Amino acid sequence: MDQSLDILHFFANDTNDIRNQLHNIVEIMRSENPFYDLSHKDADLLKSIDSTLKSNNNDLGRTILRQLASEIAIKDSNLKIQEKRNKVSTIVSIVGVILTLFFGVISVVLFFSTPTL
Repeated sequence: MDQSLDILHFFANDTNDIRNQLHNIVEIMRSENPFYDLSHKDADLLKSIDSTLKSNNNDLGRTILRQLASEIAIKDSNLKIQEKRNKVSTIVSIVGVILTLFFGVISVVLFFSTPTL
């Protein structure tokens, strides 16, 4: 019995060590690349803004901000299009469920109302 508990304790500690190491790796990656969860294009624009802030290059910073604004406008437009598609899909699915229930009820009524031979 004691040996099995020792083995479980070993694996539990080993799992915690691995979890802590993975957490540390993720933290290092985040500190080196704070925009890792964005697309490459967005991350590059934000890195460029960061570097222009550090170098006080205001003209380049304004240019990059305009590029970023264009990217945000495009993404906003795509999001609105997707929202419209989702609304249409929801309406079609609701109509489909209603029709399925309607024809299901009709089938049950017809099944029980027809005389058996």
